[in-house]
Amino acid sequence: MFCQFPGPDGKPFLSSSNWEGRYVFSLGVDGFNPFQNKVAKQNVMVTGMYMVCLNLPSDLHYQPKNMYLVGIIPGPTKPSTDQINHFLKLLVDDLLPFWDPGVTFSCTAKYQDGRIIRIALIPIICNLPAAKQVAGFSGIGLKFFCSYCLLPLYDIDNLDWSQWPPCDVEIHHKHACSYQDAPMLKERQCLFNEFGVRWTELL
Repeated sequence: MFCQFPGPDGKPFLSSSNWEGRYVFSLGVDGFNPFQNKVAKQNVMVTGMYMVCLNLPSDLHYQPKNMYLVGIIPGPTKPSTDQINHFLKLLVDDLLPFWDPGVTFSCTAKYQDGRIIRIALIPIICNLPAAKQVAGFSGIGLKFFCSYCLLPLYDIDNLDWSQWPPCDVEIHHKHACSYQDAPMLKERQCLFNEFGVRWTELL
């Protein structure tokens, strides 16, 4: 999938010349109890956001020295989907120039004359509830429980995958934009109940 992922020029992102450095990062979002596992503190949740450079050899990905702590969202509870967008926006705004036109470094260790760096944020690596929240999908107990198809929850026993209507990225984006543009919370909730999509800054 990484090899086929299109860059801003429409060509495969990872098939650039040596003039450009192209890097793929994953994003992880996970909640943790800052008081460890003390029973009295189970209701406290702090959320960490992490990035990992997937260009590194796989055995180096998750070494603490190679992970980038994007930020920590304070508790005492996990943020709602709309709240987490405020934190994602800061990250997205920083990453957009690295996508297009790219950021030029005047000198690097290997390229004394400088190099253009581009970054793609491709996979979200989270547990299922966090991944759905960050990506703007509805949870597993709601009408549209799947991120890949539009099989409704009431038809979950249908095992004929040929009858599972696939998600369409353009329609998904349209519904997410409608959610974002809705002026009232009640209207947003109605749209979410109908289509199972919220706006996320990652769009």
